[in-house]
Amino acid sequence: MTTVISTVELPAAPERVWPVLAGPAELGRWQTTHLGYQGAEPAAFTDGTTFTQKVRVMGMPAEVTWTVAEVAENARLALTGRGPMGITLRSSYQVEPTADGSRVRLCQQVQGTAVAAVAGPLERELRNAQEQSLARLRDAVG
Repeated sequence: MTTVISTVELPAAPERVWPVLAGPAELGRWQTTHLGYQGAEPAAFTDGTTFTQKVRVMGMPAEVTWTVAEVAENARLALTGRGPMGITLRSSYQVEPTADGSRVRLCQQVQGTAVAAVAGPLERELRNAQEQSLARLRDAVG
């Protein structure tokens, strides 16, 4: 299993960060791996929502079918997913209030037989994508 965690401090309250972080229509503004949706874009991420996201990882396009496992507005969004070649994924997005705004934490876990062969490069790619995404999130939140 490959696990990557990144955090960023933002000078905005969780109530300002959340609509950008957890808005289905906003993913393209900040998430660098997001290419769009296969089929309908979800209206909102609510418990049990299922959707298919087009992503690019390690230079290759792929589709991941996600299920929203948990939503706590202004605080946490957790997803479980299935990708190509039997890969399973877990992603969580957490927002915590700080004295100066918010701390955002992204955690991604990728597991499967195909992952073992590329674990090192995949971890580097995911970390780079998370860091770039968090920089874009900072810009998107303003």
